[in-house]
Amino acid sequence: MRSLLLTHTLFFCVIRIPPKLGKAFADLHCAPFDRDFNSSAGRSPCVLSFFSMLKDGFADMLNNKSYPRTNHQMKTLGKEQFFKLVDYSEQLYMESRDCLIHSDAHLFNILVERRGASPEAEVSGQVTVCDWEMSVAGPTGRDLGLMFPWPLMSSVAHGRNRDWDKARHVMDTLHKIWECYSEALKQNGKSPDFVEKTYQSILGWTGWFMLLAHHLFPLQSEYLPSYREVAGRDDDLIDAAGVLGLKLLELGFGQATNTIDVLQKELNRLIETEVAREPLPPTIRETKPRRASSIVSICTTGRRLSDTCIAAVIMERKLSSRI
Repeated sequence: MRSLLLTHTLFFCVIRIPPKLGKAFADLHCAPFDRDFNSSAGRSPCVLSFFSMLKDGFADMLNNKSYPRTNHQMKTLGKEQFFKLVDYSEQLYMESRDCLIHSDAHLFNILVERRGASPEAEVSGQVTVCDWEMSVAGPTGRDLGLMFPWPLMSSVAHGRNRDWDKARHVMDTLHKIWECYSEALKQNGKSPDFVEKTYQSILGWTGWFMLLAHHLFPLQSEYLPSYREVAGRDDDLIDAAGVLGLKLLELGFGQATNTIDVLQKELNRLIETEVAREPLPPTIRETKPRRASSIVSICTTGRRLSDTCIAAVIMERKLSSRI
């Protein structure tokens, strides 16, 4: 088994994966659960800290001159509206009991069976979701919302590389996951209103996690396609993540309620706009070796920690260094 994040071509290209992911998460989100589930499971302190970290990052997103497009987008959104959206996401996390959720379902936590690992792997190989310690009864949309940011940013990176086919295929794969997931929800008796609410919520959580994991603390961005190998382009992708994150946060968690068709068209428009942007000129290439992963560098004690808790420590260190 290997992480989808580290083998993105497998995730993008193997047609067996979207139906498995879609059905697995739909089955989870339709499963019966004890209404007192959270009294024993509890809310993760790591996750709770992320809401305040987003607010603490407001000044950086507004003023960091390395990311001019994010600065402009934050000025357009405004502090009051940004804080309102973050507060709303925290309220959803704390108060919603829509369904059982994994709550940390980013691609680091999804494993697939390697091609050729068994005679059946090509057709029926396993897809496994791991690290369940954050699971709660919580808001619909959060799980897929945490799954979507890295593929979306990968599509942007492929676009900057002018690899249009891969950029489009990523989006096609995400739409297929949603198609399989929403169909399974309906088969399990979920109403059209629940399905529409879920899709809009997915976009909000996508923006929420994109701001954290690809802009303020771009831990996952170091695994994006090779666009990052050209000096100066890191900031370009991080800036794109800031713009997309803020727009998706408002699209998903703002007051307006839209149909799935309208929301999908807007998501496609946002990503297509970023994919089509001109890349920075490849004039200077980095000669220094690629730095070790931040996640690897912090795991020195041998203690088993979740990705989320590790990320929280890294984020707190970075925030402290800015004060």
